[in-house]
Amino acid sequence: MSERNPLVYRGVPVPYIASWDSETPAGTTSPDLILRRSDAGGSWLTYTDEQPTDRQYGVLWTRVPWSPGVGRPHFAGLHAIRQRMCLSRGRCQICAGPADLWMTPATVFQEYLDICEPGTPFESHNPPVCRSCAPTAARSCPHLNHAGYLFLAPRTWQITAISGATADPRTGTFADGTHTVPLSGPDPAALAVLLRLTLAKGLVAALTDFQVHSTPEQCPGLGERLAPVKPPVIATIPHQRTRTWKPFPL
Repeated sequence: MSERNPLVYRGVPVPYIASWDSETPAGTTSPDLILRRSDAGGSWLTYTDEQPTDRQYGVLWTRVPWSPGVGRPHFAGLHAIRQRMCLSRGRCQICAGPADLWMTPATVFQEYLDICEPGTPFESHNPPVCRSCAPTAARSCPHLNHAGYLFLAPRTWQITAISGATADPRTGTFADGTHTVPLSGPDPAALAVLLRLTLAKGLVAALTDFQVHSTPEQCPGLGERLAPVKPPVIATIPHQRTRTWKPFPL
């Protein structure tokens, strides 16, 4: 991780996970993104020139340039690769160093309380922060700045889902908005189909058995990091060289 983080724009520290206007992701409009259909049945998203790094956690990821510091920062926009790096490794979203705090907007936590039963894991789409960067996160993040925030101290945390856009296997069109897709579920076959049709842009971590605090000094740390949930084996995708697939332009 670079010791230069966080970068500074016009005197304001820019979080490591923030995107810059030189890093506009290709997303669902990428000309290289296609839906492949197999003669044996099934459809999945891929790139015409897919590389090994394009598929992580068993899911295809949006392609995004890497040019932090070039142009203007988008404090409300997350860079897909840097978000994934920080959340999966427990790194600070501001400086990319080791983190020890989970922060969440007060409004988001209230929504969790309104719809979830006691004991339900809390899903975090944002990486943690280190204690020294917590004030910067509170100022830089629009959600934290306007809504107030809380600190969570979980017993364990684990990567359990991805967020992204899901394609319709019949039309190749994408549903509006960003959806959270779990990496495991009671119906592995159906989940595998859904994951094959999802273009990911972020990871989601589940925080379990947590305590809620109002100050960072009360938090003992991130909690124990468990191994990421393994997605269903997508064994039904034929290798491209078998020529049993047909491209379906998006």
